[in-house]
Order: sequence, then structure tokens, then C-alpha cells
Amino acid sequence: MSTAFALAVCGRCGEPVTGANDACPVCNGTVARAVLPLVHVDAFAAGAPAATAVRRGSALAISLLAVAVAGAVVAGLALPLGVGAALALGVAAALLVGAAQAVGWLRSGRALGNILTSTRTVRAADGTPLGLRLPERRDPHAVRDPRQGPIGRMTQTVTMRVSPGADPGALSIRGVGSLPPRVPAAVLRERLTRSVVLTFDGQLRIPVTRSVILGRNPSPAADGTAVVALPDMSRSISKSHLRLDVENGRVFARDLGSTNGTEMVTASGIRELAPDERVEVPVGAQLRIAGVPLRIDDGSTGRTA
Repeated sequence: MSTAFALAVCGRCGEPVTGANDACPVCNGTVARAVLPLVHVDAFAAGAPAATAVRRGSALAISLLAVAVAGAVVAGLALPLGVGAALALGVAAALLVGAAQAVGWLRSGRALGNILTSTRTVRAADGTPLGLRLPERRDPHAVRDPRQGPIGRMTQTVTMRVSPGADPGALSIRGVGSLPPRVPAAVLRERLTRSVVLTFDGQLRIPVTRSVILGRNPSPAADGTAVVALPDMSRSISKSHLRLDVENGRVFARDLGSTNGTEMVTASGIRELAPDERVEVPVGAQLRIAGVPLRIDDGSTGRTA
């Protein structure tokens, strides 16, 4: 199962746009959809193998057992208070542990059982955590995916094994040709003259014409600065990790006090950016966000900037 998105950029404000929008949700400008290829997202294509039925069952059993054990232990310790109080406290403890695991499972795809069995549960369509979004309606005529268990088929999720170099949440991006132009090429060139293209981890391409904040899940900026969420199921990238400013074709980077830091790689060596240090990114340089490469190309000429 895979999902296709068309990545594009607003020709007026430079806001990255996903989906089938014909107008920018920020300024209602024309979306320059022809500047990027189609993007395919698949939970399996990043190389993470599907968990076996034994692993899935073990993860579920461990998570449920933790709830039962928590309730039983608390109830046993509270017996001197009376049977009624012990039962109430035991149920409360079980509900608390269950709620904590549910939050972890929804936010990152990992409850206690997943952590102990090195598995992660993600959406089958795009490899992202389930979150609070309702699962998509399943096609009753679709062929069942053997890599999904009964719970996975109900929630449209799949449980993957977590292993080095195989991130079940990483986006698989394959160019399959450009979409037909929506506006004349001359207009696009004029709009994107001062733009840059960010290439994250050699896959995700994002055109930028103004300041942007990059991170795992950046909060909306008070000054209207564009924010871009980067796929990071390993959670090594901070929520608001890096700010990039594009000024007259020049690019400036500023680490926003991230946990795992930002490095700039040039021909002369590797330089670690200090928190809140504003550094110009020279031609030919590359940034590393928590170790993940971020290439910055000149959007008007295609050369590295």
C-alpha cells in the first residue's frame, strides 16, 4: 500500500504545499506544482521488515500484561486500606499504565511491548504514527496484505521491526516524472529566481524562498515563518531544530538549541553550529541535522549554494 503526494511551492510566498491544493493555504497564491516530481510514500520501501506474527503477539501480550501487573501490584499494596479501596486503586493504576502506553503507541507507534520487542506500529499508507486521526475507510474489495495482523487490518496499520538503517517511518521518495505545468515557465523562473531547494536525507525535496523552521514537529511561528516537519521516526531531530533564512540568494543557518546539534560540512572540514549561532552556508557546503544530511541547492540555477 502506498500514498502519492505532489510536493509544490507557492509562487507568491514560497510556502511548501502538499496534497492537491491549487491555491496556497497561507496567502492564496498560485501553487507552482510543476517544480517538483511526484512523491510516493510507503511504509515498507524504507527497508524496515514487517514484524512476524510472533513478534506482534508478544508486543501485545507484554503491553497488556504490564497493565494487569500494575493493577495487581497496586491493589496488593493497598489491601490494608480495605478491599474496596484496594480494587479502586488497582483499577486506577491499570488505567493509568494503559493510558500511558496508548499515548506512546499513538504518538510514536511504540507501547511497552513494542519497545521490548524492537517493533514499531505505523500507518500502512505512509509510515507515520497513527496519532489521533481516524484510520481511512478500508476498501472491502482490496486484497488483504499478509504483513498486517487482525488489528493492523482494522486500524490500517502495520507493525515493523526496528533495526539500524531501516526506519519504518522514513519516507520512500521516487521521482516518477513531473506534472504538467500549471503556469508558464517564464513566470515560474521569475518567481523562483531567489529560491533554494532543500534535499533532506537525499530524498525529500523542499523549495524555499524565505525563512523556514525545520524540525520533527515544529510549532507554528509567531512571526509567520514557514515551518516544515521532517520525517524522523528515530526522534533524533528536535521538534524545532534549525532555522534557515534565504536573503537575496544567500542562505543563513541557525541551530535552535537542538538536542543532537547541527553540523556544517565544507571542503575545509566539519563545523558544529553553536545554539542560536547564525552562520552563512557557503557554496558547496552541506548541513547535518542530528547526523542526517541536508543539501541546499540554488533553485534558480541548480548549483549547490
